[in-house]
Amino acid sequence: MSKLSIIIPAATAEKTIDRCLRSITENNKVDAEIIIVVNNSVDNTLGKCRDWQKDYSNLIVIESDARNVSQARNEGLKVALGDVIGFCDADDYYESSVLDDLLDKMADADVLVFGFNRVMEDGRVISEHQLSGGVRSVNKMRCDLINNPNMMGSVWNKLYRKELLQGVFFDEKITHCEDMDFNLRALKREDVNVMYTDLIGYNYVHSASSATNAVNSVFDENDKLRYLYSMEKIQKEYAGDRRIQKEIGFKIATLCIDNYSDELDLSRKQGLTLNIKNNTKYLWAYLYKYEPRENYNRLKKALGIIKK
Repeated sequence: MSKLSIIIPAATAEKTIDRCLRSITENNKVDAEIIIVVNNSVDNTLGKCRDWQKDYSNLIVIESDARNVSQARNEGLKVALGDVIGFCDADDYYESSVLDDLLDKMADADVLVFGFNRVMEDGRVISEHQLSGGVRSVNKMRCDLINNPNMMGSVWNKLYRKELLQGVFFDEKITHCEDMDFNLRALKREDVNVMYTDLIGYNYVHSASSATNAVNSVFDENDKLRYLYSMEKIQKEYAGDRRIQKEIGFKIATLCIDNYSDELDLSRKQGLTLNIKNNTKYLWAYLYKYEPRENYNRLKKALGIIKK
């Protein structure tokens, strides 16, 4: 069985880190290298991790001044020794014993994608996101990363061969959709062996107070939607791929529509409206491809915004 390294950025995670680590250490066969990067924590996260380290020799704790999750993950990548790399967020957790099965399925894959549950903080499942198992083309995965709600652009519901990530690090200047950017750079080669599995292996904890849910956090000091930086970067990197360009156009439209509200400042509204006008054609084209009901409501909202 392959050696697994799991990288966990942990900033102020005192209340959730125990559950996260139990979900890894209680797996039956996996003797995973666990790399916790404790960055900018204002609680006892570091102390808790040190306590775990006393009982688990395979647990590495890095005390870091990393500014964001991308920088913390990069620090973990630089020291990881496993031939398979996984990522877990400190407030999330794996399904019981699933890592054993996931590693078995990595035998012939460069990257393995598995399903996830979206759960409340008390463990109640909000929604299940399951994939159909099997070999996929690298271009199929690229498109799914951008828009498939059962895939997402995230790194935490995927395992990677270490060789695939050689020279690939998170862009520390990007604060939103940094996972998608990372994944699409890891998938630049056409010969990547992609495997999907129908196993649901991860629990993504929904928190209404998280930074990604705060309205002001998604705009920068120039009133630009932060998601657009990664979208524009991907557009440039895949400039010759028409399919990726369409997927990104659709993603820009949905992001701008979903983040538009009448309460926004005029400058923010204007920026979103311009992007909606430029990309609504992709919403029409993909109306029934992803979440048709949600896209129909988005289209109605978009047409109302454009008419204002």
